[in-house]
Amino acid sequence: MLFRNKSKYTSIEETIVFNEKLSDYNFFKGTPSDLKPTSALDIYELSSELFTDYADKQRMILLPKGKKIIATNSELPDFPNGTIIVKTFFYKNHMNHQDVKQKIIETRLLIKNNSVWNAATYRWNMQQDEAFLSKNRESVPITFIDNFGNKRSTSYQIPSSTDCATCHKQNGSLSPLGPKIRNLNIDILRNKHFINQLEYFKNQNKLEISEKNILTTPDYSDVNLDYNKRARAYFDINCAHCHNSEGNAYHVQMDLRLNIPFDNSGIAKKSAQILSRINISGELHMPKIGTTLNHDDGIQLITKYINSLNK
Repeated sequence: MLFRNKSKYTSIEETIVFNEKLSDYNFFKGTPSDLKPTSALDIYELSSELFTDYADKQRMILLPKGKKIIATNSELPDFPNGTIIVKTFFYKNHMNHQDVKQKIIETRLLIKNNSVWNAATYRWNMQQDEAFLSKNRESVPITFIDNFGNKRSTSYQIPSSTDCATCHKQNGSLSPLGPKIRNLNIDILRNKHFINQLEYFKNQNKLEISEKNILTTPDYSDVNLDYNKRARAYFDINCAHCHNSEGNAYHVQMDLRLNIPFDNSGIAKKSAQILSRINISGELHMPKIGTTLNHDDGIQLITKYINSLNK
């Protein structure tokens, strides 16, 4: 797998061969389109979610039996070899196929083998009973109703293996992006009761944390929070996977990670470019991969934030 980084190619090591069909992994029980995980998998949730053309997402993790996630701080923990991270993208309020409960577009896998993360994408078929390994970028027309009752249409872009490397490549190798400890440090509903998600995984003997003072990423969609914190959280989940010192856009001289002090982030210097790139469509739009539609709420939040910096 190759991708371009500052006019040179860097290889991404692959240590497994992916199955051709998603069903070969036995992630789901019963009717596949119901997305009900088997008992071996755990659904996890994030404090702030990546925007992907208003798609809903189901996130799951499968750990090798008897193995734990090891965390020493609030950032990305160490996952044991054999870990599989499963992320499925779907639309609940779709208008393309009225005979199915929801329109499932794709499932992405990250599998850790021999200390190397391997990435693959599976496209779901029209019957919604199987997904097949997809190696090239594909487009899926979709019409849906967003959370505000607006009818939207787009050609959803399923990423290629190269696209996966563009975002998930950190310091020369693939890495998960979402399941940082601070992103998981929220209350979730399990067995009709709310419990801290980290405590839940510890109670399941699937997580070990040595750090006591765990941070929490703010929820950028929570309008009750300070918009400065919300804006930094938005940058962190939607932009920082490329815009950091080890990411694919390191040469742009912006580091949008939440833990980077504002004066070192480059936000003030690049504020005009940020506003321009999130508002336009086409090749220059940011985020570069994963969106074809502008995120209205996100643009409103970042615009308010950038304008406040210029007062």
